[in-house]
Amino acid sequence: MYKVKAIRVESNSPVIGLASVVIDNRFRMDSIRIVKTDKNERGFFLAMPSYQTSKRDANNKPIYKDLFHPINKEFTEVLNNAAADSLRTGEAVEIFRDRSEHIGVKVVPIENDNTNIKGDVILFISPENSKEYTMVVDSIKVRLSESGENAGKNFIAMPSRKTKDGEYKNICYPVTKECREELFGEIFTKLSNSKDHDNIQDGGMNISDATEQDIMIK
Repeated sequence: MYKVKAIRVESNSPVIGLASVVIDNRFRMDSIRIVKTDKNERGFFLAMPSYQTSKRDANNKPIYKDLFHPINKEFTEVLNNAAADSLRTGEAVEIFRDRSEHIGVKVVPIENDNTNIKGDVILFISPENSKEYTMVVDSIKVRLSESGENAGKNFIAMPSRKTKDGEYKNICYPVTKECREELFGEIFTKLSNSKDHDNIQDGGMNISDATEQDIMIK
């Protein structure tokens, strides 16, 4: 089940609102912008949070990458319609209420002495007993803590954004303790058990790296 909540915001920009998505009341994705447009009947589209990469396009403009996003057009349309209903009523809208979602975990270890990043993590979200993914989260990192009481230990860095007061706030994260322990445990297990040196790289991975052997957790 997906719970979509949208709120209107006052802005001088095309952004007219913000939306969040909660999966099975256990995993949350925030900071989705609702951007005004005249190119569809709804009058807006959903813009997923993104970050600027080091790459440039053919016009030498920076390339941005989504922190998380829907996989296909059909699911994108469902999310947009749910956000429109929530924006109109002010209430959260539940979609696919009769099913549970699975979270597939993919971890690629990184061996590079010049970074504290020790692994790239991708989460694949799909309906129970299905391999047709609906959403992907591909901006999670396993990092090595370099200071403090946890120095020398790995930790999982979820996608985040910098707030006005200079603090960082996660915008994609497990809601419940049970989901956090299961998800993080699976990530650490996959990282420590990885012995396929063909997968070790200096950073980055693509959705094409997913396989049918990806472990699914509830």
